[in-house]
Amino acid sequence: MEGFIAQALLSVADRQEHSLSALAPSYKTAKSLELVLNGVPHPVLVKDRAHRWLLMNEAWCRLMQRPREEMLGRTDFDLVLLC
Repeated sequence: MEGFIAQALLSVADRQEHSLSALAPSYKTAKSLELVLNGVPHPVLVKDRAHRWLLMNEAWCRLMQRPREEMLGRTDFDLVLLC
């Protein structure tokens, strides 16, 4: 399934924080989630209901050719502005 992109829409829409800690409040849980996602060979992007990018794996960063820090908290619309 080369090039497959999985997107998950989570119910964290009203949170102000745009980071892994918005999804996993404890450090141990956050690190575990990060390890699992980075173990997936296909690009994975997690968005909130406002379509902000909350979490992505290394495969997503390679696909987008951008560092994670540059994409966190942004939306699909913001991507157009980045290009």
